[in-house]
Amino acid sequence: IALAAYSCTPLFLAGIALLNPEPIFNMAVYLIAAVYAGFLIYDGLPIVMGISKERALLFSGAILTVALVYLVATRVGTVVIWSIGFAPQFVSG
Repeated sequence: IALAAYSCTPLFLAGIALLNPEPIFNMAVYLIAAVYAGFLIYDGLPIVMGISKERALLFSGAILTVALVYLVATRVGTVVIWSIGFAPQFVSG
């Protein structure tokens, strides 16, 4: 849990960028935060798991791959749920 909190902190702090409603700026800030979060996972994993730096690259890649698969699965699940009739209803007024 400590590694998750440690590595996700840049993404939480990048939320401050949402005060500026410029999409390109927000995308750049979140991209930089995501890269830094990936580096923090790579840097902190050998300390938490007690492994060498060489093995940390493999483990951090596996963690990031599982996170991306989870992200895609939730998006696909949303599309499936919306396509069977539970889509949001937009009301004017």
